[in-house]
Amino acid sequence: MKTIVPLAAAALAAAAFAASAGASTTVSAGCRTAGSARPGRITLACGDGNAYFRISSWRSWGGPVATADGTFWANSCEPDCARGKFEAYPGRIQLRQRIRCGRNLRYTRARLSGQGLPGWSRRTSWTLARCP
Repeated sequence: MKTIVPLAAAALAAAAFAASAGASTTVSAGCRTAGSARPGRITLACGDGNAYFRISSWRSWGGPVATADGTFWANSCEPDCARGKFEAYPGRIQLRQRIRCGRNLRYTRARLSGQGLPGWSRRTSWTLARCP
C-alpha cells in the first residue's frame, strides 16, 4: 500500500501536466472576449477607449506574470474627454491572475509602472476581459 500512494500521486501529477501542456496563455487585447497571445496593444479603458498600452517588446509570457515594455496612451480629458488629447508615457505593463478558459489560460489583471505616468494609472489595477 505504501508504494501505491506515491505512484498514484505521480500519475495524478503527470496527468495534470499533460492536460496543461497543450494549453496556451492569452489575454483579451481589446474589449472583446477573444484572447490572443503576446498582443501588440491592450485596451485598458473599455468603456470609452481613453486608455491603452502599446507593446514594443515582451519580456516574459506564459508564466504566472507576463511583462512587456511599451507606451501607455491616455486621454488627458481636458477640458473634457471628447476634446482631450492622447498623451504618451513610456512604461511597463504586468499581467497577472490567470484563469482557465476552456483549454487555455487567460490573464485577467494588469498593472502599469514607469516614470511620469499619471498618478491614477499607477494606482490602478486594471480588470481585463474574462472568458466568453
